[in-house]
Amino acid sequence: MEETILGLDLSTTETGYCLAVNGTITEVGIIKPSPKLDRFEKIIYIAEEAMKLIKSKKVDELVIEDIYLAWVDAYGVLARLQGAMIYMWYKCKLRPLLIYSCTTARKNIGIKGNSKKKEVIQIINDRLGINLKNDNEADAIVLILNYLKEQGQIEVLVTDEVKNGRE
Repeated sequence: MEETILGLDLSTTETGYCLAVNGTITEVGIIKPSPKLDRFEKIIYIAEEAMKLIKSKKVDELVIEDIYLAWVDAYGVLARLQGAMIYMWYKCKLRPLLIYSCTTARKNIGIKGNSKKKEVIQIINDRLGINLKNDNEADAIVLILNYLKEQGQIEVLVTDEVKNGRE
């Protein structure tokens, strides 16, 4: 049976996403609302775009980034965005979603938890043979890799489309 997982690195500026089917990363990208939208419109836009991915890709599991408490200024809007994602997922699937701290997820897959964004991008690129430039996409991949490791999957493959799309 096919299992599709969606990982989301939540941000109202740029939400990174990663799709994996049966342990193979098939798509990586960003959801980027217009900067002209207010923060609530951005939350709705991101939730609607995520819902489109969930429905079109027939997602079975959703993994999202937990809120980093040190970002006091962004905490409120990220909490609202996380709440919108939880609501959207339950409305669609009626089952728990997974929420991981990126710091913990990084540690679980062998990356220093406090690594800088550029370091995480480089490590992901080296491990998977891709050429990411966006830290939100890299963290979405980290969430997927952490989930797959928890499920006992050691080797993760990447489709040629993802590899070629990043060159």
